[in-house]
Amino acid sequence: MRPAFTLVEVLAAVAIAAIAGAALLKMNSSNLFFLGQLEQTSRMTEDLAVAALHADKRFHRSDKALYDLLRDSYTIANDDLRAYLKSQQFRYTETLVDTISFDTGTLTEGTGSGEEFDARDIEAAGAVPPIQFELIQVTLSAERRHGSMLTIRPISQ
Repeated sequence: MRPAFTLVEVLAAVAIAAIAGAALLKMNSSNLFFLGQLEQTSRMTEDLAVAALHADKRFHRSDKALYDLLRDSYTIANDDLRAYLKSQQFRYTETLVDTISFDTGTLTEGTGSGEEFDARDIEAAGAVPPIQFELIQVTLSAERRHGSMLTIRPISQ
């Protein structure tokens, strides 16, 4: 008689192969899910960067597309890009976090004389007023996406 595998051995091998195959499929499925989440997070970060760079008080608490944020500043000739920007619809919200003021401080004359000018002297002469910025939290939210980013906006003097 020829040596062969018994039915029990064959069934055990098939069960082990099935368990290993199911584990590999589950791992592949999880990897695809996390890759999709990573892609969505990356795209949201890019969209937030565009919104933060073009923050506009007029858009506060309104539903806008990325195209609405850019159309006044840029001429977008590429039809595919324009269609993509119009398809990215968000609820745009701004929150004032803080106001930042940079005083001119003490400046030294560039001639090497060492004469120092106080910020009040410069302001009194009408030369350089303090520089002020608003620290703003820009929030974009859509049906399944949400994100926030801090940005600064100069305050007009």
